[in-house]
Amino acid sequence: MFNLRISKVKLKAFMRILFYMYTLKVHKKGIIVIPKEIREKFNLKEGDEVNVIVDDEGIYIFPRGDIRKYFGSDKDAIKALNILEEERRRERESST
Repeated sequence: MFNLRISKVKLKAFMRILFYMYTLKVHKKGIIVIPKEIREKFNLKEGDEVNVIVDDEGIYIFPRGDIRKYFGSDKDAIKALNILEEERRRERESST
């Protein structure tokens, strides 16, 4: 195995190319505007819902639907999502 060291600047530049990173401004009440090209690519219209995942690394926004397809064959990530969904379901039931 080899040791790969890369600067944060190079890593950010690489991620912009690989993941199409965008910089968005947070407005009053935490509102962000999803750029038009992204809305068109994912067919997002006014009033549509999106999934938001938050972890120690950041915030991830996905078009509404089954987000498991974005994790491919990462069984650990899918298992974690299933556990999280079950915990949230229990929280909702206990608060009603």
